[in-house]
Amino acid sequence: MRGQAAEQTLAGIYYNLTPTGHAYTPDLSRPADSLERNQNESLRLTWQVSPKNKVSLQHQNASQQRPFYGYSLGQLTSAPEAIYWSKSAPMYQSQAGWNSPVTSKLLFEAGVLYNNKDYPTQPQPDNLPNQIAYSDSGTGFSWGNYGNTYGHNASHNFNSRFAASYVTGSHAFKAGVTFMHLWALTSSDVVNNGMTLQLLNGVPRQVTVFATPFSFYEILNQNWGAFVQDQWTLKRVTINAGVRFDYLNDVVPAQTLGPGPQVPNRDVSFDEVTGVPRWTDVTPRLGLSYDPFGHGKTAVKFSIGKYPRGAESSVVHPHRQPGRRPGAERHPDVERRERRLHPAILRAWRHHADQLRFDRRELALCGRCIDASDVQLGIGRAGGA
Repeated sequence: MRGQAAEQTLAGIYYNLTPTGHAYTPDLSRPADSLERNQNESLRLTWQVSPKNKVSLQHQNASQQRPFYGYSLGQLTSAPEAIYWSKSAPMYQSQAGWNSPVTSKLLFEAGVLYNNKDYPTQPQPDNLPNQIAYSDSGTGFSWGNYGNTYGHNASHNFNSRFAASYVTGSHAFKAGVTFMHLWALTSSDVVNNGMTLQLLNGVPRQVTVFATPFSFYEILNQNWGAFVQDQWTLKRVTINAGVRFDYLNDVVPAQTLGPGPQVPNRDVSFDEVTGVPRWTDVTPRLGLSYDPFGHGKTAVKFSIGKYPRGAESSVVHPHRQPGRRPGAERHPDVERRERRLHPAILRAWRHHADQLRFDRRELALCGRCIDASDVQLGIGRAGGA
């Protein structure tokens, strides 16, 4: 069990005497604080079931509370009531492992892991529901309430693995399989019925309205990996060779954008679409090492391999989160992958683009978009006489 707390007083920022007023009135007797509290409890157990079977269990539970988290991120132009509040809950992880040395040469290993976390952001608990969020573009200062989107950031992650190893004096073989499934929920809302106010040197200048509330689900349905690798030592030459197969299958769940304070007639639905994308990758790797003098102190090495980027929670969002900047920089390979999307997603995208008021070209893609290849050649020498 472990706990940790930190508190820091911020210079030049003070609590607001008039948090519901049209102007910021600093309370010079109350400097703003940056606070953080962390707690962690963990339990580990190991059970030797038999001489050749061992099981390990671990559970970890944590909590993290950051009442003025924006200050920790360097957001130092806001009064305390305009900084968002965050408390991560739930936040736990459970895992189990098993290994079995069947013989002196053969080893089996397996494991499973489940992770659950939500780190929501919220306005300050003492703020009124319709308390207005102000910002002054002349001074760059904000007060009154948190002026950006807030909500849940929840994720559930399940992983499993199995591997078998066979090792002799000059030979090492290993094969295995991995599986991952996860889903995530993100929600967004804005205070004061989705409306914030902007001023210029104290003079009202602009009203910004948000099409909130908004939420979406993301599902990484199946992410399989299977690999085989082997190592041979033949006199002065050591060969490392392997190949990995990856399969990624994502799902866009059925979702609906319902009405909100500023969009009372909004009612947009998207049907579930499976296999967006359905990708496969085969990635071979090869390495050679040569000892030119036979004394084990010098080696000439060569390796070549391909390394796909790991998959994230989802590859396609059926609709964009409000407030995201259109026209963001994009990698060319993302554009290539986008052309492989399911036609139903593209039709829905084009049909609702004008109503939702976003650039349909910015289809949110993540996951295994970029592959990296690597070739290395080098000479190494160990120290000593």
